[in-house]
Amino acid sequence: MTNQEQDHPVCNNFDCFEKNKNKQVIIEGVFRKYTPWKTGKGANYMYWDWEVLLTDGVAIPAISNNKALDLSLYENKNVSIDGAIFYGIIIGSSNPQEQSARGYRIDINSIREN
Repeated sequence: MTNQEQDHPVCNNFDCFEKNKNKQVIIEGVFRKYTPWKTGKGANYMYWDWEVLLTDGVAIPAISNNKALDLSLYENKNVSIDGAIFYGIIIGSSNPQEQSARGYRIDINSIREN
């Protein structure tokens, strides 16, 4: 763990996500393919490629803007992610005339297997 990582809280459940929204944290959980919603608007649509399953059974979508990072190497593995918990509009537009969905997303800076 780097000195920078030591300064961040470690989140592995949804309660920690709520307390640390829009902050830099270390996220621990199982990295897996995104599971689409079963019902409602957007049911069975793949909005994301990846998500992290937390210890309390909540799954949070995860993305990385680093194209050199091969996230498939971590599929179905326990991981630690240095990143940010984004809370806000995760699907759609900020235009109030258009549909959107608010929620949580993990923005990955780096990832490693535990």
